[in-house]
Amino acid sequence: MEATRGVLPTIYRYVGSAKVMLTTLNRSSLPPNIRKDFLDSVNCLRRKPSIFPPGLTGSQNRYDDFTATHLNQTLTVHANTFFVHWHRHLLFLFEQALIKECGYQHTLPYWDWPLYVDNLYTSKLFDGSEHSFGGNGAYVPGLPDINEGGGVFVPRGTGGGCVTTGPFANMTVPFKKLKFFDIFVFNGVLPSTALNYDPHCLTRDISIGAVQWGNQANVSYQISQPDFPSFNYFINGALGLVSVHTAGHQAGGGVNGDGSSTFGANADPFFYLHHAMVDLTYTVWQALDPKRRQYNITGGNTTAYLTSTAFNIPPSPIVTLDFELNWGFLDQPRRLRDIMSVTGGPYCYKYDYDYDQYSKPMQE
Repeated sequence: MEATRGVLPTIYRYVGSAKVMLTTLNRSSLPPNIRKDFLDSVNCLRRKPSIFPPGLTGSQNRYDDFTATHLNQTLTVHANTFFVHWHRHLLFLFEQALIKECGYQHTLPYWDWPLYVDNLYTSKLFDGSEHSFGGNGAYVPGLPDINEGGGVFVPRGTGGGCVTTGPFANMTVPFKKLKFFDIFVFNGVLPSTALNYDPHCLTRDISIGAVQWGNQANVSYQISQPDFPSFNYFINGALGLVSVHTAGHQAGGGVNGDGSSTFGANADPFFYLHHAMVDLTYTVWQALDPKRRQYNITGGNTTAYLTSTAFNIPPSPIVTLDFELNWGFLDQPRRLRDIMSVTGGPYCYKYDYDYDQYSKPMQE
């Protein structure tokens, strides 16, 4: 079946004990009522109580539980072997919460990065309407450009302050905002106060400079990598290397927004659509050579990001398929091999489209 790039016509999920077939689309293809259903369901989670033991973290609601989990595990789920896999399952858990706890009847949509490289401000993602994720944050003068390391800088965005429009206007984030370079300062140990209640408003700093790195050529280059270590290296990025993954975070978060804070990036709800696109690129890459790629995490000449700690700080052993991942109170631990196939383990879904069509521009 031929399908337009960015459209995922058929996706299967298990909801409770029943197998159901749902349709997942590029968010730009969703009609306004479904876009609003998704946003309303996210806000529904924000009204649900946290499932964490009282006083364990600063989580104020069910949505915060996901932010706390990501924050708590940042040093062991980024710049390592199972970055894409751990986040794949986080998306699954988030989607299941929307469906089971808030009555959402669709699937988690994704953000097609290349579609908005020229019009992010006015896109259906960030145009400020009730059907969008809201607009930019208030402008904060004097912020620096985005330091990518290695002497590479990307222009800061045009916001930096609180989000005041759309469904997440005046939203409170309960945790202190940590920055990417804190990874190197912490030396593998998260500060004991990182999960304490330390609230601030949701901030956003939309950067046109950053979104350019998510163009179609870079997405195609990501998918063209010959082996998993190379794919993993380029999706994670490195100092001086802006990956398509990094670009999406910084496109919405800029230099001062929650979406680019690494540790608590999923405090901004656009995180989930962004990482759904990350999952799409990995799923495509696997599907291009399933016999060799479905369960492979070795090969090639790249040796970076093959352990379980971010940037191998502190040094940790090479990861195997039997390595056990965890999501804290959100789910039971799972072996890496059990979450590598979108039609195995807890999953039953597929992205269905024509690969040649995927590389062609799509008009909104």
